[in-house]
Amino acid sequence: QFTARFKVEWAEIVQRHGPQTYRTAWRILQQAQDCEDVVQEVFAEAHRVHQKCQIKHWRTFLDRLATFRALDALRRRKRSESICGSFAEAVTSNPDERLQLKELQERLCIVITRLPKRQAAVLCLSHFEQRTNLEIAEILGITPNAVGLALHKARTTLRQELTESEEDDAK
Repeated sequence: QFTARFKVEWAEIVQRHGPQTYRTAWRILQQAQDCEDVVQEVFAEAHRVHQKCQIKHWRTFLDRLATFRALDALRRRKRSESICGSFAEAVTSNPDERLQLKELQERLCIVITRLPKRQAAVLCLSHFEQRTNLEIAEILGITPNAVGLALHKARTTLRQELTESEEDDAK
């Protein structure tokens, strides 16, 4: 009886939350194969956790897992790829501007992968998922003040790294 109920419940959880989990991974990775791998990792991990304890807020739990696993996948990539995909092509048709935007995207991706996990997660949830500090706090299980601090640190690091990179390019 428990096994049958569990299977139905699990199928419903995957069906209900799978698309949002994929979108969370997509906004960070912008690559279908990586997103599919992340979603599979997330649900495998969620299944293991679910067998040990009750999960009260599935969407929050899965968003958190998807964000961290997508960042892990981004860090594992052998070469830097744009987080924003074809953003440069969508913004401008000028080849010089596109090239500059593409280079900026690549530097941004590198810097994000170097951020501490919490800062990277907060930055991605804020900018790619358009989540509020309160929502991010709930997803990550931290206070809204901790979210604000991590976001501030991440933005400061991004600004510094990108400025240094531009200065190096100018030399």
